[in-house]
Amino acid sequence: MARSIVVKGLRELGLKFKQLDEKVQKNVARSATSAGATVFKKEIARRAPVADEPYRIEDVMVEPRNLERNVVVKRLKPSQTSATSEHLVVMRGKRKYGYASRVAVLQEFGTVTAPAQPFFRPGADAAAQPAAAAVSKRFGDRIKKAIKDLET
Repeated sequence: MARSIVVKGLRELGLKFKQLDEKVQKNVARSATSAGATVFKKEIARRAPVADEPYRIEDVMVEPRNLERNVVVKRLKPSQTSATSEHLVVMRGKRKYGYASRVAVLQEFGTVTAPAQPFFRPGADAAAQPAAAAVSKRFGDRIKKAIKDLET
């Protein structure tokens, strides 16, 4: 499923971005991708299903809103990506978090006996346009600030 998002004014920002030194470029890119990932995180967490009451998984008590609390943003290390900056929105999955990633997969796709309650993909689809706007706004703001700092 192809999807395109049009953001105006990025060409001019890109030219200004190339004028900055490498360290500042990295910081601006990290800030911008973080802003976009945060928009995705909030929308996905907002749509996460909530358990009616606490339950146990392998002797770990899992409280309601566990899925919502365990949607996190991870920044990839430079060695893990070819991009200047890359963030992922994922579910925590360790035992101490109530195996949230496993539960999320079962909720998202369903099981033989339980119907699917998708929240991750619809949340990501709904957040795409606002995230692109947040990235471009943060990108522009940080570039303007960096150029202003260079001039002083």
